[in-house]
Amino acid sequence: MHLAISHQSVVHGSAVYIRDKSILKGCTDFTSRGIEILQVKTIHVTITSVYKPPPVQSSWPDNIQIDNNANIIIGDFNSHSMMWIYVKNNQDGDFVEEWALHQNLAILNRPKDKPSFLSARWRKGYNSDLAFSSARHQQNFSKSTGEPIPKSQHRPIIVEMQPVVGPVPTKPMTRFNYRSANWDGFTDNLENTINDVPPVASGYKAFQALVWHIAKKNITRSCRKECITGLDETSKTIYENYVQAYNRDPFE
Repeated sequence: MHLAISHQSVVHGSAVYIRDKSILKGCTDFTSRGIEILQVKTIHVTITSVYKPPPVQSSWPDNIQIDNNANIIIGDFNSHSMMWIYVKNNQDGDFVEEWALHQNLAILNRPKDKPSFLSARWRKGYNSDLAFSSARHQQNFSKSTGEPIPKSQHRPIIVEMQPVVGPVPTKPMTRFNYRSANWDGFTDNLENTINDVPPVASGYKAFQALVWHIAKKNITRSCRKECITGLDETSKTIYENYVQAYNRDPFE
């Protein structure tokens, strides 16, 4: 992992690491009024890290704009709301709810999520760590809570990004690959052996067996493990042009 941006503090501090530096477009530190806000823009998604210390009042800088691209805002907001499994709202929770609505954000936390913080003092779990996404991209993100971090009261928050059109598993059925078939060999084998089949109704099964034997010999068979569903006309054209140019199926 490579350090993309950090905000140093005597008490806490924040940092964002990235695995592939080639997708990085820019980083900005928007820390204001005691709330640490770090934003990292990549070619795929904009990620904003937030940490609000408990005594600091919730606020949001006016110079941070949520654009139309895919956005993820994740961090410890230290706010209470019934939306993320608290008994009642506090002032910070009300602010975060209104802020998310105003920014057109969708919360990714689910009622059945494991608590991300387990207080050793109170022996109780809390969900102060929140994850939001731009509302129009909510279906492309999923959030989960990982296993406890050793020697810590915290659990990691995991947000995964899914493609708009993704591969789906298919039944392991072997199919003929007609694009790579040896049609000349198929024709020659069939013509050389077809005379052995009597031209009567009772010889139909023998004819079927012959064609099947020759097909397996000259036409390769494979099993497609995944397929892409929901292709529109433009995607179909791109797919057909690819097959024609490279003489192979990109999904096999």
